[in-house]
Formats: sequence, structure tokens, C-alpha cells
Amino acid sequence: MAIISFILWQLSEFNFEVLARDGGVEPQETTVPVKIKVVDLENKAPNWEEYPRAPVTISEMTPVGSTFLSLSARSGIEDNPVVFYSLIDGSSASTNKKNTFFLQQRQDGDKMWADIKVNKRLDYEKLKEYNLTIKVTNNGPQKLSKETIVTILLEDENDEIPLFEELEDITVLEGEPPGTRVTQIKATDKDGVYPNNAVRVTYRIVPSPNNDGDKYFHIDPRTGIITTRQIFDREEKQAYALQIEAIDGARSARPDVRGENRVTKFIRIGVADKNDNPPYFDKDVYEAEVDENEDKGHTVLTVIAHDKDESSRIRYEITKGNVAGAFGVKNMTGAIYVVGSLDFETRNRHIINKKRKALGVIASLKDLPLVTIKTAIRIYHMKIEPMMTYLVDVIAPNMTSAQMLEMDRVKAAFLKRALAVHRSSSSTLAHELCGVSTLCEDQYAKGIQFHRLAWEEYKEIREERGLVHCEQVPRFCLF
Repeated sequence: MAIISFILWQLSEFNFEVLARDGGVEPQETTVPVKIKVVDLENKAPNWEEYPRAPVTISEMTPVGSTFLSLSARSGIEDNPVVFYSLIDGSSASTNKKNTFFLQQRQDGDKMWADIKVNKRLDYEKLKEYNLTIKVTNNGPQKLSKETIVTILLEDENDEIPLFEELEDITVLEGEPPGTRVTQIKATDKDGVYPNNAVRVTYRIVPSPNNDGDKYFHIDPRTGIITTRQIFDREEKQAYALQIEAIDGARSARPDVRGENRVTKFIRIGVADKNDNPPYFDKDVYEAEVDENEDKGHTVLTVIAHDKDESSRIRYEITKGNVAGAFGVKNMTGAIYVVGSLDFETRNRHIINKKRKALGVIASLKDLPLVTIKTAIRIYHMKIEPMMTYLVDVIAPNMTSAQMLEMDRVKAAFLKRALAVHRSSSSTLAHELCGVSTLCEDQYAKGIQFHRLAWEEYKEIREERGLVHCEQVPRFCLF
């Protein structure tokens, strides 16, 4: 230890640096400046008289500009009571870097006071504690000073309103049953301690002329889960407006609020489209003419379909009757265009060949052995019906009434042969085999669209010939 002696008038102030070094392999060090004033023993520093010796608690709602703490000190000089107070700003918000507080000096009789006042709105949720350094300096030759640190604790008040969390687009699928969950609303109360946040935030739907409200939706007051009360149809209404209120459940500390803190928010609930409507064409039948020598790629006509479901994307395809792949359709537009040869003679030869093949199958049944009724039914459904269905499907759009009658003969020929085998059977065998309808009537019932005029002529011819259905004896079997 070194003892330094000095004479006041020789040196009144020392300025030097203190170095600190760690003990690492590669030592790190730092320095700090030190200033020491040498004062006369007769010159005394000021003394704090009235100052807080424990933390000071104030409400976060303390008004800006109000005084919440007063301090006083004696100068230490008998014949010179003047002192100067200052609030030293620190390096952080908690040490008044942002000038949250300010000091105002006043004199009351022979005493001088330092009033500490609020300069900016306090917020418990942002900062709960401050440490202020108050300095008092006397008016002596050496201007001696003394500091004290005042700890200020903020008291939480119910001043925060619940804040809704933002939600992405809210939708509910159309056609879903009542009680379907739509979304969950959440609001946060930032008030920090009991009792201001003792009760969780509750929710309700606000009755309002602009609010679709309780008629369509329900909200759980505790969880904020919104569910449906009705089944929605997007084709009737595409979106609903809903006003929700969040309530914090404690008496508000805000001067302009009576009762609890509450906030409202409008949300939009869209009805999402479900593919529950079949597409429909704008015409029942499309008709067009095209030259048999037309170039490939030529657009013959465009079919147009619509769908009430907005989310659906209509695609077109040809499913029946496109003999030899003569036509194609553009999937997205419905444009029907020429793909293959439209030569009329070639097409007719194709139909004739199919008919010959079908009649050949019938001819092969001339040696049909005696089989059970069940076997006969299976033969019809496996061999005859599929071939006739295909053949009718191929030529149906342009089939004449004469062709329809000829096709009926195919079914009739099989039934006649089957009945010939089962001579001892009752006339109800035909019913058991394939019903009383003709082949064309079977296909018509399945949705095959014949030309309207040809179909009407076909029915007239059958009536004229007396080829009508009979409950007991299927007369068309006797061709």
C-alpha cells in the first residue's frame, strides 16, 4: 500500500486511469478514467435530509406533469444554504435515458426541494421499474456533491384493452351441417398482474344491423370458437359479416371508460364452394353439318356447358358415338373438330360390318343346346346385349326407323331361338330372359338419344304393325 501526502494548494485534483486485465492465455484488458478532487476539510458536502430509503411505488396511470416525489438536502455550509439539484440521465430506459421523468427545483421558506415529475406516459407492460440518480451540489468553493438513487416501481392498472390477433381469410365450406367449426377468435389482454388479468377474455357476437350475427353463427364465450347455425349455400350468398366483441372482465382504469375494457372487430366469413352441382349445357341438342371432304382440324361447332360451382373447371370429352374417331373435342373450350375421315361410304361399311358380326353371333346360336333359363339369361347378357348396345351406340344419332326395327330383330331372334329350345316352357321365359322391351326401347331407357323424328316414326310403325307390349306374350319375339 502506498501513502500519498500532498498540500492542498499544490494539487487540488488527480486524474488517472485504472487498468483491469484478465488472466487468460491471451490476456484482455480495459481502462477507466478516475478523477479525485482534494477538498478542504472545512468544506463539507451537502447532506440528504428527506429522501426515500425504500422503493417508491406509483400507478402506471399517474398523470403526465404530476409530482409523485419530493426530496430535500442541506448544503453543509452554515452561511450558504443554497443547493442545486439535478436528475442524471443514464444509459438505459430504466435509468431515464428517454427522459421519462424530470426534476423541478423549488424553494419553500429556507428549504430547497427537488420535485420529481412524470414527463411521459408510464406503461407497466413495457417497463416495471426505474432507478433514478438524483444529485445535489452545494454552492461552496469546491461545489461538493452527493448522489442518491431512487427506485420507482410501477403499479399495474387495468388500462390495456384486449387486442385481437389477426386472422387469415376465414371460410366455411358450403353444405356442411350446423355445428361445423369455422375458426377460433383470440384476443390478448396485456395487463400483467392480478386482478387486472385475473379473468380471461370473453367473447360475444354483437347485435347490429350490419351484422349477420346469431342467426347464422355461434361463438363460445370462453374459447372464441365460432361454429355454424345453418347450412350455407354459396350460390345464395358468398360471404357474411360478423361483429365480435372481446371483454377483459375487470374494471377499467381508463378515465373515459366505464366498466370493463372491451373492443369490437368485424370479420368476414366466406362460403367456400363445394362441387355439388353438375354442369349443364346451354342446349338440349347440338346439330351441325360438315362436308365429308372437310379438312382435318376444321371446327364443326362448339358446345358450351356451365356450372354453378365457381371453383369447378369444366372439361369436355366425347364419350359415345364417335365412329372411327372421326371427331375430337378441345378439353377446355368444347370446340368439336374434324380428326379422321368423314367419308360416308367408309362409315356405312363400318356399320354394316358391325351388323354382320352381330347377326353372325345370332346365327351361331342355331345349335344352342338345351340349357337352363339361368344359362340362357347369362348368354344374353354376356354376348347379345353388349354387342347390340355397342352397335346402337355407334349409329344411334343418325339411325333411321328401319334400322331401329332391324336391330330389334336381333333381340327377337335370340328370344325366338331360346323359346324354341324351351318349347315346354311358359311364355314368361322371355320376361325372365330380358324383359318385354325391344332392343331400341332398352337403349332408349338407358339414355341413348335417337333422332327425334326417327324415334317417333319407329313408334308409329310398331303401333301400326301391332307390335305392342303384352303382359302375357311378348309378340315382338315372333318376328
